[in-house]
Amino acid sequence: MNEGAARLQLMMGAALISTSAVWVKWAAVGPTQSAFYRMLIGGAVLLAWVLWRRQPLPRLPKLWLALLAAALCFAADLALWHRSIIAVGAGLSTLLASFQVFVLAAIGYFFLRERLQPGFYLGLLLAMAGLWFLVGLDWHTLPSLVRNGVWLGLATAFCYAGYVLCLRQAARHASGSSPESQLAWSSLLCAALLAMLIWAEGGSFAVPDLKSWSSLLAYGCIAQVLGWLLIARAIPSLAASTVGFLLLAQPALAYVWDALLFSAGLTAWDYLGLALCLVGLYFGVLGRSVPGRVSKSAP
Repeated sequence: MNEGAARLQLMMGAALISTSAVWVKWAAVGPTQSAFYRMLIGGAVLLAWVLWRRQPLPRLPKLWLALLAAALCFAADLALWHRSIIAVGAGLSTLLASFQVFVLAAIGYFFLRERLQPGFYLGLLLAMAGLWFLVGLDWHTLPSLVRNGVWLGLATAFCYAGYVLCLRQAARHASGSSPESQLAWSSLLCAALLAMLIWAEGGSFAVPDLKSWSSLLAYGCIAQVLGWLLIARAIPSLAASTVGFLLLAQPALAYVWDALLFSAGLTAWDYLGLALCLVGLYFGVLGRSVPGRVSKSAP
């Protein structure tokens, strides 16, 4: 794939996954239920694709263990993130989840002996300053629901970082199984874990209306399958800096959908905070990237 086509494909993928929070808000089901249907529908579609293409299935016990760990982390990620979406809106919740860039870098530095470039520290400072403009200025006057939503969004970043690390571990034991096969089975394992959580919460699997079913189907097929397949296929053909820059479209577009579809008003301080966070995230990506092409196993 040439670089121009890869850039376009990556942008399309980022635009598709940026709609995730929209489908969550439109589906008239609980946050855990919407997460369950995303993973069930997405996993089923991916598995059908894998079986149709006759791609090899995961075989090694270590691979299955890594996929189960990834599913556990992503189940926690979605359960927390969906609650953050309800509390603070599509835009801010998506931006907070993107702080996983800094969590991954910290884990890499302290536990995996990865080096950080100076740009990372600049990015972290800019992102923290942006977050202060977004929520810190009025923190003590914000409703408790909103404050809790901010903490849930940041907790999401930690869970997603764990998910990425588990996928990296899975890639080391892939033994010929395709990324699509790994994603399919980890999605279905995640759906099973979320189903147990719904049962533990005393929730229902019922979907009340056609609009909710349409939203959940779009969520599973567009966000879980099509968006990430486009991104995964484009990443190997692009430099790390390009990938980091283009993927910033996801949180930026999430704010656009929030404003257009849910009338989320932004002040001048909000725009400044958003800009600082996006620039900070970009420097955060660059600060922990290895020069050259991005690994195919990157999230």
